[in-house]
Amino acid sequence: MRVGDLCHVPQGVYLYDNSRLFKRRTDIPTVGVYMGESGARHALIFLEGQKFAVRKTNIYKLKEKVMLVKLTEVVNNGAVTTGVKYTLREVMINPEHVIMIREDHRMGVLNEQGAIATGLSEDHSFSKLTINRGHSGSDIVVIGSPAIVEQQLNKTPALLRG
Repeated sequence: MRVGDLCHVPQGVYLYDNSRLFKRRTDIPTVGVYMGESGARHALIFLEGQKFAVRKTNIYKLKEKVMLVKLTEVVNNGAVTTGVKYTLREVMINPEHVIMIREDHRMGVLNEQGAIATGLSEDHSFSKLTINRGHSGSDIVVIGSPAIVEQQLNKTPALLRG
């Protein structure tokens, strides 16, 4: 990043003063201005009228357009009465925030037992994605093998010429 670039600051990022004393965490994702490096691990940003130090790995250069990828998430609804504990829903993922993809064999076994969703093919594979949330990660399970999910996340939109 270059000085003056806009940067995305996710929710939950620790903000420090110049002495590296903790000040607060971000409550919501927000946008700051990159002001340069502050040592090997930290960067200085201007955010909400103040200068803060943050870990370099917790901020991202803001692009003009962030392409979100639509995947199908498997959600545990905890329903005891219906017997179906899992449902499906669409989820929009920012590919730049996915830090790990691994196969979820357990979900495949549950699918073969009919515990996920009625009519879902037993041939489906499942992947667990770890999403960067600033200072922590969040895991979600989606339909598709790691290779297929990776292809979806790395797709670049085709340019239309007219």
